[in-house]
Amino acid sequence: MIRRFAAILLSILIAFPISAAASPERDQAGTSVVGFSSVCIDGELIDGRIFGNYAASAVVCWATWSAESCAQLELLREVSAAHPEYGVMGLLHTDATSTPEAALAFVEEHGYEFPVFVCDEVWGDLVGESMYIPQCFIVDRYGLVVEVWQAAFTSADTLLERLAYWSGLADGDVDMNGVINSVDALMIMRHVMGLNALSPEQIARGDVDGDGRLTGYDALMVIRQALSL
Repeated sequence: MIRRFAAILLSILIAFPISAAASPERDQAGTSVVGFSSVCIDGELIDGRIFGNYAASAVVCWATWSAESCAQLELLREVSAAHPEYGVMGLLHTDATSTPEAALAFVEEHGYEFPVFVCDEVWGDLVGESMYIPQCFIVDRYGLVVEVWQAAFTSADTLLERLAYWSGLADGDVDMNGVINSVDALMIMRHVMGLNALSPEQIARGDVDGDGRLTGYDALMVIRQALSL
């Protein structure tokens, strides 16, 4: 029965056109940081597996000499205290002044308990594209950067809005419009067949069986979910 259903779906997928507008583009979106491995300023190890613990995470690049970026850490504390389902982390820009030792003293003085780590190669390549400080990276639970703010957040509420938006996108929502329907399944199958290319973020959202790749089975699972089967 499932094979017959998949065959019918496949025949529809081949003929159904997908608009290019279904694949929104965002600066640096889709960059994976799940493979990062670094050390926190207190000596603890940290890696990309941490993102799987949260619905979405905010990683703020800061420096001890930047009062504006230091103020962002206070917003991270507000978010963490009120919404433990979201991850918050500091990414320290290091130089002669902004050292791990100076950062640790600052963090301990203010009582921040969330992770603060230094750049590894993965984060260094990403941050190197723009040396703006502060800048905030919103990372989804798959370890993909989904949004970059090259400016300071003015309030914790603004940051929470962005985290809530990205955590609210369900598995299978490939076009990221908040609704799971046949279009999502069509996009998956057309990608599998080489008829359209999805971004890394869209691929992660379409991988509903969690095997690390997109297949016809993912499309079938999405269409069954859309039809409440």
